[in-house]
Amino acid sequence: MDDAAEGDFSENEVSGGDSSQSDRPRPARRRRARRWVVVLVVLVVILSAGAVGMEYLVRGQVDAAVRSALPGLSEDARIATKGIVLRQVVGGSLDSLSVDSPSLKITSKGQSGTSVTLSDVDVDLSRISLHKPYPTDAVTASGTISWEQVTALAATSHPEAQGRHPPGPARRDERPGSRSHPGLDVPARCER
Repeated sequence: MDDAAEGDFSENEVSGGDSSQSDRPRPARRRRARRWVVVLVVLVVILSAGAVGMEYLVRGQVDAAVRSALPGLSEDARIATKGIVLRQVVGGSLDSLSVDSPSLKITSKGQSGTSVTLSDVDVDLSRISLHKPYPTDAVTASGTISWEQVTALAATSHPEAQGRHPPGPARRDERPGSRSHPGLDVPARCER
């Protein structure tokens, strides 16, 4: 054999055979591994989409439960929770819940059926159990009620107060810091 033929033989041996092997399909092992990677990626995408969908579903159910519990809540009220709600629901409690609403109409369940409308309602709850009787660690709530509604409520509770109006501004001699004490005709003394 000549040197050129010997060099070709060694090259073919080192490269793993003749050049026709590169035209062949890849080994079955590589195809199977690639299929498993594709299957795993598809499963991860499906599970992720399912988890996101479940999160939105659970958040919608929390929103519906709050609106059901507070039927007088305005339509544009914002109900928010912090964190991943699905994990919290599985754990049996919500870490936090907040309700911000321009108005909330509260109606008495008694015979009178009196209702009061609060404005600028802001409610914050923390660690709310999802099991009856639904205890919570802390509740902070605020809202505004008009003076007319306060007097109307007082009139229904105390009929003798009906027709009365809230007192106007204090007269000069009844204001704090005036020279005489209201109800007493004794001048106030200032000592330094």
